[in-house]
Amino acid sequence: IASVYFSNTLDLTERAALTLSGRFDTTRIRLEDRTGESPELNGNHRFERFNPAVGLTVGIGESMRLFANVGESTRTPTPVELACASEDAPCNLPNAFLADPPLDEVVARTAEIGLGGDDRSGLNWSISAFRTTNRDDILFQTTGGAQANVGFFDNVGDTRRTGIELSISQELSQLHWFVDYSYVDATFEDAFTTNSPNHPVFEQDEDAPAIVGEDKLLVPSGATIPGIPQHQTNIGADFSFTERFSVGADVVYRSGVYSRGDEENLLGKTDAYTVLNLRSEFRFNDYLSVFARVENALDEEYETFGLLGEPDEVFPEFEDPRFYGAGPPRGAWLGVKMKF
Repeated sequence: IASVYFSNTLDLTERAALTLSGRFDTTRIRLEDRTGESPELNGNHRFERFNPAVGLTVGIGESMRLFANVGESTRTPTPVELACASEDAPCNLPNAFLADPPLDEVVARTAEIGLGGDDRSGLNWSISAFRTTNRDDILFQTTGGAQANVGFFDNVGDTRRTGIELSISQELSQLHWFVDYSYVDATFEDAFTTNSPNHPVFEQDEDAPAIVGEDKLLVPSGATIPGIPQHQTNIGADFSFTERFSVGADVVYRSGVYSRGDEENLLGKTDAYTVLNLRSEFRFNDYLSVFARVENALDEEYETFGLLGEPDEVFPEFEDPRFYGAGPPRGAWLGVKMKF
């Protein structure tokens, strides 16, 4: 990997600044089967691209600023993705290298605009809107396995993430509080055919229009990308009773997500969840302190993600192919921190 980049900020006026930047990357990925038993692994790939970016910041009044950015970034396929990119030679993730067909690099184009500010009361805030389009995004397509971990990587077209971000916080004499919120609409922009052998639609509705072949489903343009919650909120506060003793809490909210393997959005989302975390700290001096922390204080039962697999390979009596990642239960920690 070799890279060359530059960045320069131009003061257009006393309140306006323009930042120009760019980066050129050249990446070479060479795979070689030294055993001689799997020549299909051999491959030599080179990716080269220049990614520009431009940003503008304008001061408004004494405590407000307007900012806007447009730029590109690139992600080259990893060796694992390149060595597991053939439908005819599916692999077991994460460590089975079986074939080496080419994949296109993923190019992301991002545009963002927003407002931000701060004042003498210690209040800081920002609100922004963004859109990122990934061209030739890479998706792992399953062909089986109990955890849907047998399959191959493939370029499935463009994906898009559009949303807003809001952040507000304040530092007072004894109290610090914050609120962070984001809304993300993550969608597949191009229709494509995906392998989903564990999807229940094949048994529940054999005539479903989404079925386009054996173990294959059509993902329509505009379908929501699994695993990305639309709504995310973090709210928290810390109160200092004295210079040495403080307590705090934060609340985490996440909306539900579609399961991996249900790129067609035919099944429901996981349930939304809210988790409360508590913390406290007593500082003896600048070098020694004790702390206590309770995570998921209300012992909420929730799932962070889902995927479709083969349940009878794990539990013979199970038929539901939906697997969920359980969130951690209530946990408590008591510890000592020392600074040297």
